[in-house]
Amino acid sequence: MTTTGSDERDILTLALTGTRHSGPATPQTTPQIDQLALAEDESEGGAERDVLLRAGAWGAYRRAGYLPLPAPEPPVPAPADARPACSPAASEAVATLLRGRRFDLLSEALARLRAAGLRLPADTLPLALSSVGMTSELRAALIPALGERGRWLARFNPAWAWASEPSDEAMDDPARAQEAWDTGTLRQRVAALRGMRRRDPAAARDLLTAEWKREKAEARATLLAALSVNLSLEDEPLLTQALSDRSEQARSVATDLLMRLPASRLAQATCRLLESTLTLTGSSLNAKLPTALESADEAGEAGEAMRAMALAAFGGAEPELSALLARLQYIAPDHWEAHFHRAPDLLVKGTEFSRWRDEILSGWARATARAGSAPWAAAIWHGWLHRYIIGVDPPSLPLSELLTGLAPLLPPGTLQTRALIEMVVPSYKPSFSLGQTLACLPRPWNDDVAISFLKVLGKTLDESDASKPPPESWTGALPVAAAALPYRHFARAREVCAIADEQHRNLSRWKYALAEFTGSLYLRERVIKEIPL
Repeated sequence: MTTTGSDERDILTLALTGTRHSGPATPQTTPQIDQLALAEDESEGGAERDVLLRAGAWGAYRRAGYLPLPAPEPPVPAPADARPACSPAASEAVATLLRGRRFDLLSEALARLRAAGLRLPADTLPLALSSVGMTSELRAALIPALGERGRWLARFNPAWAWASEPSDEAMDDPARAQEAWDTGTLRQRVAALRGMRRRDPAAARDLLTAEWKREKAEARATLLAALSVNLSLEDEPLLTQALSDRSEQARSVATDLLMRLPASRLAQATCRLLESTLTLTGSSLNAKLPTALESADEAGEAGEAMRAMALAAFGGAEPELSALLARLQYIAPDHWEAHFHRAPDLLVKGTEFSRWRDEILSGWARATARAGSAPWAAAIWHGWLHRYIIGVDPPSLPLSELLTGLAPLLPPGTLQTRALIEMVVPSYKPSFSLGQTLACLPRPWNDDVAISFLKVLGKTLDESDASKPPPESWTGALPVAAAALPYRHFARAREVCAIADEQHRNLSRWKYALAEFTGSLYLRERVIKEIPL
C-alpha cells in the first residue's frame, strides 16, 4: 500500500471538494486548481479524466517553482607543470604513433621527450590516456610525458587510473601512505605498502598481517607481492601461511617470494628435493622423481617436515617431474657448480643425452637470468642454443623468452656475430629467427650491424624471384630493423628499397613488407626531427 504525500492529498482534495487539506501554505502566486483551464470533455468518464488532468497540471505548476540543486564544488585545478609542452608538430608526430598503435616506435618518441625535458600538450592527453594495448613498461614511460595535467585528468576516468596512481616517491611520505592504505584503490594501497616497506618493513608486514583475512583473493595476492621490497627471513611466517591460501595466485606469489630467500625452509626443502632429482653419472646428467630425501642430516621427522614443506607449493601432492624441474629457476645456478663440482659448460654438456634436457636447461636458463650469471649464460648459449642453430637434436621448447633473458648477459660481440651470420645463412626455423636475434641487440644498432643488414637486404632483393614471397626470416627482421636502424642510415635504407622497386617492378610479393619498413622509417624520422636533443 502506498502512502499519499501532502502534495497529492492537496491536489485530490481540491479537485474533489474544492477545499485544501491542511498543510504548508501555498504561495499567493500559485493558481487554484479550479482556475486551471482545461478543455471540456463531456464524453463518458469525463469527470474522472478531468480530476486526473487537473491533478497533473497542479503537479506541473508546483514543480516549476522548485529551485535547482546546488552546483557541485569545482575540482581543484591541476598543478602547474614544471616542464614546457612540446611543439604542435612534435605533438602531432606522437599522436600519429598513438592513433596508429605504433607502440614499437612510441618508446623512442617518449624517451626523446623525456631527454629534452618536454611533455605532451593538453589537447593530446585524452588520446594518450585512451590508448589501449600498451604494456606496463610503455605506460610507465608515458607517465612523465603526461605531466601534472595528464595525471590530474586521469583521476576523472577509472579507465585512466594507471596514470593517476601516486609514485613510489610520493608514498615515502608517511601521512600520505597511511591515507592511501586506509581509503585508496588497490593500486594505491599497494604503492602505500611498498612505501611503508622501504621505511619500516616490520610495521608494513604487521599491517598486512592484520588485514590479511579481510582482503579479497585478488587483493591478497597483489598486496603480498609488495613484500618483495626489503624481503627478509622475518617475512617467512606470513609467506608460509599464504602457501595454504585459497587463492592460487596468492600461493604462487608466496612461493616465488619464499624461493627468493635461500635460507627459507621452503627454498632449502626444494633445493634438497632437486638435489635428489638431478643425478650425475660420470659426465652425464639426468633427472628422476625422488622417492625420499637422501641427505643424512635431513632424515627422520625433520626430513619429512622439510619434504612436506616443499610439496606444499604443489598443493601437497607429489608433483610431476617436469613441474619439479621447473623449480630449478629458483635455485642459483652456481649452487650446482658446488654440488656437482663441475663447471657450467660441463654441466650443460652433461645434459646432452638426457630425455629431460629441455626442462633442465630451461630451468637453468631462467635461474641464470634471475642471478645475472654471465658464465652460465655463455655456457647455455654455446651448449644449447648454438646446437639448436646448427640443427643438432634441436629442443622442443620455444627459445625467444630464454634468448631475451640471456642476451644482456652475453659478451657484446656474441649476439652481433650470430646476427651477421644469420643474415647470410638464415636458419629458417620458426622458433629461432633472424628477427629474434636482431631484437636482442642494443638499440640503435651500431654501424657494423646496420651496414651489413642493408647490404644483405639489397643483395637478397636482387636475387629474389618475383613469383615467391619474401623469406620468413626477412619478414620478421624488417619490422625490427625499422625500429632499430640508426637515423644516419635512413637515406641508404630508402635507396635500397627504391632501387629494388625500380629494378623489380614485378616484385609485388615484397611490396607490402618494404612499404611497412620505409613507412616506419618515415615516422621515426618525423619524431627525430621534431624532438631534437
